Amino acid sequence: MLEALHFPEAFRELVMECVTTPKFYIMINGVMRGFFSSARGLRQGDPISLFLFVLCMEYLSRILNEMGELQQFNYHPRCKDIRLTHMCFADDLVMCCKGEYASVYLLLRAFKLFSSSTGLQANVSKSAIYTCGMNVRERQRIVDVSGFSHQHLPFKYLGVPICAKRISNTQCEVLIEKMTARIRLWSSRNLSYTARTQLVQSVLLSIHQYWAQIFVLPQQVLKKITQICRDFLWSGQYFTLKSGYIAWEKVCTPKNEGGLGFRDVTKWNIACMVRKVYDTLVGEHPKVHWAGIIWNRLSLPKHRFISWLAFQERLQTTSRLAAMGITNQDNCLLCAMQKEDHYHLFFQCPYSKGCLQAFKEWLSITTSTTDLKLLIRWIQRSRKSKFQKNVMYAGITGLIYKIWQSRNKVFWEMCAPNIDASCKQLKNIVKPRVRVVLP
Repeated sequence: MLEALHFPEAFRELVMECVTTPKFYIMINGVMRGFFSSARGLRQGDPISLFLFVLCMEYLSRILNEMGELQQFNYHPRCKDIRLTHMCFADDLVMCCKGEYASVYLLLRAFKLFSSSTGLQANVSKSAIYTCGMNVRERQRIVDVSGFSHQHLPFKYLGVPICAKRISNTQCEVLIEKMTARIRLWSSRNLSYTARTQLVQSVLLSIHQYWAQIFVLPQQVLKKITQICRDFLWSGQYFTLKSGYIAWEKVCTPKNEGGLGFRDVTKWNIACMVRKVYDTLVGEHPKVHWAGIIWNRLSLPKHRFISWLAFQERLQTTSRLAAMGITNQDNCLLCAMQKEDHYHLFFQCPYSKGCLQAFKEWLSITTSTTDLKLLIRWIQRSRKSKFQKNVMYAGITGLIYKIWQSRNKVFWEMCAPNIDASCKQLKNIVKPRVRVVLP
């Protein structure tokens, strides 16, 4: 086969040397025994076996393509225009033709030639024949000749159901179950918002994206996927009655527009089907000036998420909880002097103002403002270097996180925070982070 494919003689000799001379040893009672020669060539998992298998499947493809040129062979009606006889991914093979005995018999003869040449046989227990519109007698004749069983659609190929009609909600239950199974595994770990964000982006939405590139998923399934991702992000569970702090449509916008960069599952499914750019379907949104501060690479992930909520005024402050009817008190938990809203917490409260002043002295910030947005504007317009600005941004996100953490400790532990101790802890967090991330 290597010679027929015109590989150089020196290369063929090296390959055959690898195939004909492997030796193995085994461990018996903790002692290595061997070596002994292999009787069947390469073992499964040998690095070179993958490449040799690809060559074998190339041989099968050429056999089936030659068979497709025969006058007696008829293509499947849906495959005639592209002259498709087979699809192969690794060792998963699908062969198709018109539903008649003559064409199926030619396919079986071609595969038998491949098997006799390479020694690769079909696993009868894992192989099946699927037909449509054939009479029972001719179908049974094919089953008898092939030795394969006759089964009905749908069947699973590469992890997804293959069916003749539009995929149904029932057939998508396996997709929903995959996502909920992952969340059940994670739900016992008390994950932070940052960890959940990463898992939604890299795992849950990736599971959906694979299916979305193949099928037009039912709207009910897409809504269920959105609900699962939303509930896991805000509660850590795959189902909850708790509402999110920020609308899911806002969460699915790019980071520089105030979101988390999640893909909208419905629009992504449409984009995959019609092959249009995803961003065109999402549309344009106004840019936010604080995106670069939060998603700065020097900031810790847990600082980013809390800061993201703070900049959009979605942290669960006492004034916000009082407005929702959850509590009767709206006083600041840190100073008990004024209503606790985002403006007061960052940085009008005496505690947060003291932390901000110590932070300014540490990084030589000369502005006198105590307003968070004005502070960001001052840093952006200053003549500091890019690195100095990134360090300041990392410090601001860390300061926001530290103030929110101190506020929660007052609520849960009745522990009054100390400005000097808080600033010392902030420095001990930011400095190592900068050293680690620096190139």
